[in-house]
Amino acid sequence: MILEFVIVEFPVLKLWKCDYIFSTTLFLNINKRLVMHFRVAVGEYFPFLILKMDNSQIQMTGPLAEAFQILANRANFTYSLLRAEGDVWGSLGPNGWTGLLGMLARNEVDFALGPFTMSYSRWKAFPMFVQCCMTW
Repeated sequence: MILEFVIVEFPVLKLWKCDYIFSTTLFLNINKRLVMHFRVAVGEYFPFLILKMDNSQIQMTGPLAEAFQILANRANFTYSLLRAEGDVWGSLGPNGWTGLLGMLARNEVDFALGPFTMSYSRWKAFPMFVQCCMTW
């Protein structure tokens, strides 16, 4: 699923307009509240999303990273970042989807974070929410 807009009902994150089932790892934190952990596919999109390697972990900065961190804090979830090979957003090829969308289609990740352009093939394969930003 491509996360752009969500409705939050604490303590569980509810995703609307979504027929796509995604897997999560659930565990209880020390405060006995339900916490979800998501695997998030990211690709660099300067200046909105800047990726750095720090001790073999991906760190992200930029406005999109800050917005996602606010969402994670408010909805009480944690996440780990996974980078798509070549930072490709994804297209449909003869062997399936590539890039970030390929990781999503193969259930390697729960979310794909990035600026995805709506196309007919993407719309058919992945339920998308209303765009949060549109530039012309």
